Amino acid sequence: MQLSYEVAKKRKEKILRNLKALVLLSMGWEASPEILTYNQFKAILNFIREIQKIGSEITGDLKQLRSKNVNNQILDVMQGISRIDDWGITMVGNGHYRFHIFHLTSNKQPIIATFNIKLNNRNHIIVENCKRNEIVSIHHIPANVHIPKEMGKAL
Repeated sequence: MQLSYEVAKKRKEKILRNLKALVLLSMGWEASPEILTYNQFKAILNFIREIQKIGSEITGDLKQLRSKNVNNQILDVMQGISRIDDWGITMVGNGHYRFHIFHLTSNKQPIIATFNIKLNNRNHIIVENCKRNEIVSIHHIPANVHIPKEMGKAL
């Protein structure tokens, strides 16, 4: 097809990711970044960069961010979150997902937030609502313990 090696490599990655997502969804998986197609995954990564940028730009004066038409709910949730240490996604149905972010502060206090998002057919993300989750307690898992997963979810 007269493609360069780099273009062929990129297309192969895209096809394999889409195929893996299709297989996992047909098997019934509902949680894990692997259920996302290539373009959905790229959209989520862009969303992560955007909310991380919002979190790092938040200071005492929020007027600049509010003038950029940033959702006040997102500003409240991202207060104190300068980086995203881990994230996860769960499918709710019909293009709706529950997107979780995790941040560990400098004094080792975890912050967890949940975004209810909608991915449309053009892979644009619409934040329906978001909130910070209350942490009831922290459980330290020993190194020799394996947490089983079923359909992408830890029980």
